[in-house]
Parts: sequence; C-alpha cells; structure tokens
Amino acid sequence: MHKNNITNVYFTCVGLMIGITIGATLIYLFQGFFPYEVVIGGFFGITLYALFHFIKIKSNKSNLVEVDERTIKNFIKMNLLGSHILIIIIYLGISLFTLLDYSSVPIIYLWILLFIYIWCVSITSIIIKKR
Repeated sequence: MHKNNITNVYFTCVGLMIGITIGATLIYLFQGFFPYEVVIGGFFGITLYALFHFIKIKSNKSNLVEVDERTIKNFIKMNLLGSHILIIIIYLGISLFTLLDYSSVPIIYLWILLFIYIWCVSITSIIIKKR
C-alpha cells in the first residue's frame, strides 16, 4: 500500500508536468509568447503537492482504514445529488431569466450559487466523515 501511494503521487506529478508543458506550448503557438509564470507556478504547485503527500505518507504509520464503505458510499451519493441539484437550479434560474426577457444573466448570481454549493458540500462532508 505504501509503495502504491508513492507511485500514485509520482504519476500525478508527471501528468501535471505534461499538462503544464502542453498548455504552455499551445499558448506559445497560438498567442506568440511563452508563459513563464504559468510554468514556474505549476512546478511550484507540483512541488508543494508532492511534498504534502510525501509527508502525509510518512506520518501515517497505522494500518487502520480511515473510512469504511458506507462512508464512501454516502459521500459519493451526497456529491452526485448535490451537483445534480445545483445544475437543476442553474438551468431553472437561467430559464427564468430568459422568460423575463433578460438578454444576459448577471454572473454574480452564478458565483453565489457556486460558493453556496461548495460551502454545503464542505459542511456535509465534515458531517459524513465524523460519523
């Protein structure tokens, strides 16, 4: 299990580096300048990610499982239902704005919905994990 965690972190970091390189190359090809700040920020983020996970792997000495199957099932069900409810609310809101003859939807309402969704998912995730 320990070796598998290190392998997962390694492949995640390599995949992120490949993605950053492809993205920076596409920006260079289409816009004509190379985004050094994106590459440097990406490599810094990858370094922090790897450091965090290596510390987490080294500090976890027990063989106890953090969560059981019921907790994972409840967490997945909550995320699926929450995201579908958010999409339904957004579609209903946009259709309501369309019915009221608004030509554009103020983006602040969509941001408010997104932050409410993130807040609700965070609170319910904490509740599910504590059970």
